[in-house]
Amino acid sequence: MRNQQGKTLFERELKAGEVQSVAVPAYPVRVVVGRAENISMTSHGQPFNLAAIAATGVARFEVK
Repeated sequence: MRNQQGKTLFERELKAGEVQSVAVPAYPVRVVVGRAENISMTSHGQPFNLAAIAATGVARFEVK
């Protein structure tokens, strides 16, 4: 996850079953998620469907 200036806010490989919350100081942020088919995510408290935007298992998107 990177901010508008390209500064890394979060970068980590999570283990199976691990949960991670990330506080975002300002929007928008750019996000890249690998193995998107195995991830469940919420944004602004709502479920976010990674599978709908993933290409070959990788989801790249911006959260505003």
